[in-house]
Amino acid sequence: MTCFLGLVFSAKLGYKPLPLRFNQTSELVNFAHMLNRHSTLLLAFILCFGVLKLCGQSSLLSSGNWHHFTTSSDGVYKLTFEDLEGLGVLSAPIASEYLRLFSHGPGMLPEQNWVPRPSDLREVAIYVGDGGDGHFEPGDYLLFYGSDQTTWTYHGADGIYRHSTNLYDDEVHFFLTTDHGYGLRVTQAPGQMVITEHVINQSPEPFLHKTYLRNLFSSGKKWFGENFYDVLTHDFVFQIPGAVAGSQGLCEVNVISRALGMGNTNTFEVQAAGTQSSFEVLNVTNNYLNDYVRAARHIFSFEVNGTLTPVSVTLDPFSSASAAWINFITLQVERHLVLHNQEQFLFRSPPSAPSDEVLEYRVANGNTETMVWDISSFAAPVRLSPALSYNGNMVFQRINDEARRFVCFNLNNTLSPHYLGILPNQNLKGQPFAEGFIVTHPDFLAQALQLAAFHESHNQLSVNVATTDEIYREFSGGAKDITAIKDYLRYFYNNAPSPEERPRYLCLLGDASFDYKGHVHPNSCFVPTFQSETSFALITTYCSDDYFVLLQPQKSNLLQESLDAGVGRLPAKSVEEAQAMVDKIIAYSQPENNGNWQYKVLIVADDEDNNIHMTQAEAIAENLENLNCALHLSKVYIDAYEQVSTPNGNRYPEASQEISKQLNAGQFMVNYTGHSGHSNWAAEQVLVDTTIEQLQNGTRLPFHFMANCDFSKFDAPQFVSGGERLMINPDGGAIACVSNARLGYSSSNFTFNNHFNNNLFTQYEDGYPRLGDLIRNAKNASLSSSIMSHRSINLLGDPMVRLKYADYYIEVSSLSDPNTGTELDELTGGTTIRLEGGIVDIDGLPASHFDGQLSYLVLDSRVPQITLGNDGFPPFEYSVHLDTLAHGVTDVMFGAFDFTVYLPQQGNGHPGEGKIILHASNQDQSALGCRMGFDVSDIFTRVYEKQAMQLSVFPNPTTDRITLRWSETQPNTQISCLNSNGQPVRTWGSTQGVSQEISLEGMPAGTYLLRVESPDALAVIKVIKLP
Repeated sequence: MTCFLGLVFSAKLGYKPLPLRFNQTSELVNFAHMLNRHSTLLLAFILCFGVLKLCGQSSLLSSGNWHHFTTSSDGVYKLTFEDLEGLGVLSAPIASEYLRLFSHGPGMLPEQNWVPRPSDLREVAIYVGDGGDGHFEPGDYLLFYGSDQTTWTYHGADGIYRHSTNLYDDEVHFFLTTDHGYGLRVTQAPGQMVITEHVINQSPEPFLHKTYLRNLFSSGKKWFGENFYDVLTHDFVFQIPGAVAGSQGLCEVNVISRALGMGNTNTFEVQAAGTQSSFEVLNVTNNYLNDYVRAARHIFSFEVNGTLTPVSVTLDPFSSASAAWINFITLQVERHLVLHNQEQFLFRSPPSAPSDEVLEYRVANGNTETMVWDISSFAAPVRLSPALSYNGNMVFQRINDEARRFVCFNLNNTLSPHYLGILPNQNLKGQPFAEGFIVTHPDFLAQALQLAAFHESHNQLSVNVATTDEIYREFSGGAKDITAIKDYLRYFYNNAPSPEERPRYLCLLGDASFDYKGHVHPNSCFVPTFQSETSFALITTYCSDDYFVLLQPQKSNLLQESLDAGVGRLPAKSVEEAQAMVDKIIAYSQPENNGNWQYKVLIVADDEDNNIHMTQAEAIAENLENLNCALHLSKVYIDAYEQVSTPNGNRYPEASQEISKQLNAGQFMVNYTGHSGHSNWAAEQVLVDTTIEQLQNGTRLPFHFMANCDFSKFDAPQFVSGGERLMINPDGGAIACVSNARLGYSSSNFTFNNHFNNNLFTQYEDGYPRLGDLIRNAKNASLSSSIMSHRSINLLGDPMVRLKYADYYIEVSSLSDPNTGTELDELTGGTTIRLEGGIVDIDGLPASHFDGQLSYLVLDSRVPQITLGNDGFPPFEYSVHLDTLAHGVTDVMFGAFDFTVYLPQQGNGHPGEGKIILHASNQDQSALGCRMGFDVSDIFTRVYEKQAMQLSVFPNPTTDRITLRWSETQPNTQISCLNSNGQPVRTWGSTQGVSQEISLEGMPAGTYLLRVESPDALAVIKVIKLP
């Protein structure tokens, strides 16, 4: 059968109805309509404990009207007909049975994929006070149990309750509807009483003090409260109505402590209601690789002496360098079961009570209007029927077969939920299977849709888009929870008809923050990232987007688990930043952006640590050139430049200038190895945030691989990291960055760097890898039980982007002497060479349709270089292709080329292997290739040592032609025209006379340089072509 269930997104068509097909054994829609009010409970059970395996499942939110409410404290909440009418939920009386409420309740989704979780909204039972006539109308009301996001679990070994707080949300979310059939109702427990000797008139209750003031390293899940910097004693007062005076309470103090020196300790003095206790916490080492603090907890008993319990915590520090913070304080106090001041009263079954026995509870100060609910099950409260005894006690009985909780209340002391508004219909589960997924903050939805449409039209990728709010509503009951994003991907991964239809890429559009709830930095977490459980050591704490693509059923959040898709992030904090990144992606991919920057690679290395960074950079450079000989590598090893002392520290101004120059010229890839801060490379700050902001490389955007630390710390809202600045620069910067968001080991960074590069030029069935493929493969190849820094290496960029690879290969079929036709394996000065070849595809077949221009670059042999040893380490030796023998532009026709090049007469004095790099492009496509396997000797390229050529220029503005005349015959004179970036745009080959007419026809208006060069002389003149 086929039925329309809600709306789904298509990047091509926008939001549209999607027909979902069900087989004959799973006609869920008809089945749901047939349910009566009793069998609805069965459906709720199925929805709650299914494990996201139902293909074609439709979300309940796909149809009907839905209204969003939240609660932030424990108790029974009331909504009257008048409330709902005033909010626009109801406009007229309705049948009471159609009122339905849904919620996931408190708590976070499990990080372990194998643990069951709701597969859709979970219904919760409500109580409807409609006078028994079945109509919800003026004067009527509904009741439901709501709570905050803190849950408690009893730990028998310590005899105390311990709390668990939701990391992502403080409120519990509820969805109310009247359009989805009959609703669940609070059931009534039988009122029969039995004889029992287990009478309960008091029970222990936990009370919590917890503040969120400090996250030690702006990293990890752990937050702490009051510190002992300036104040060594902190005082608190717990108000405990009904506390049993003279009973024994428990106090747990949980702290983190920092004391230095082997065997030294910080001492904590604690008082609770006058009872004193103390404990010591051992030292930590003063090594940033180890834990900065040590956690400690101390439990002691005290005598309760009233409803107000003062608690004080005092630090006796070992030294002035000591530090400490309070994590939390818990008091567990026996309370009389008694209602106070007409307030709701919540209590628990005593953990010490016998199991599976009938317990009789006696609650004082109740009356005939007081209601008692068993709220042990959040979704299914049970209304009890207490008997009112002669002394005013309410008496009821329950079997002690689970940890129970109760609430006593009157209708005049109920709570009111917060109304967030009506929800739009949605059906993420009805989206089609897709290769790419974009999860965006709602503010950036327009940019996400634009990006998805681009990938569908330009890259032929199927892409689904969802906002974080939509995901939270459908997969975590409305509460913010990062696991909901993973479960959204898991739904399509688990239900894909074949492995080929599983998700391949996840793009997160929005910046992240370690401060999920905005304790210190409000409104800074647009799309969250995973924070490590460890928070005490800089080297072991991390943030990672990898968590979202650990999709297989047996996975959770472990370091050794492989990625099942590629994930990247566009770290936008505003619509302007989101639009800038999307615009850059689209412009980067256009064919008019092709150019000789596509083969340029910049290698930068730091100068410290006994030359390890330069050693690794040299190995990376060698590997890259072996992987693709057409790359033109420039090396900026900063120790090769003069180090200058300034008031702000040592600097390398010439290295900084060279890096900036190379970045502005455009690069295919930039690879940096060395130290960094969040906004600079190296201690000498050879690249800083202000330089990044001023980059003007337009669409010539490099991919940055930075084997460093902290440079892409995208989850720190207190600053904008260098990696983020490269991404959000609207006038240039980078197309993507792979870098550490935390500290990393040099060895593991180097390993990851090599794994990444080894796949960089691998060809798959659908072409070169996309960034998501590269990051996934490198991550999975880097798994190790001893290395964790691969988790903190993140991709800032769209994982669906493919780098600016050439579309075709260039093959040089012949490198020969044009006079004799002899193939050459050695090039000598003062000679002319001939290059013949063509454009071919991946299978080596000629691309005979390719017409365009080919630029060539003939490089001399490598020149040995040696650094200066500025920081006291030995000078480092390396080599680089410094000299260009010849360059120019020629034509490709029908996929073939044939041209000659004149080589200068003198060499650089270092015979060795040369290299020819060739790049071709037309309006739609590009090609790249190289020729090696020949030696170079006796060739001279340094143009500043040539004689100035005496040149006369005779322009003809009406024809765009220029006649060039020089004073005497210059054999083998070559003429080329360069654009403002120094790139050749046209060449006219060799001439033997004293003049040459050239044409600028067809070239756009602008400023050009004409370069006229013979073996002995050179002239360069500026030419302005008018519109």
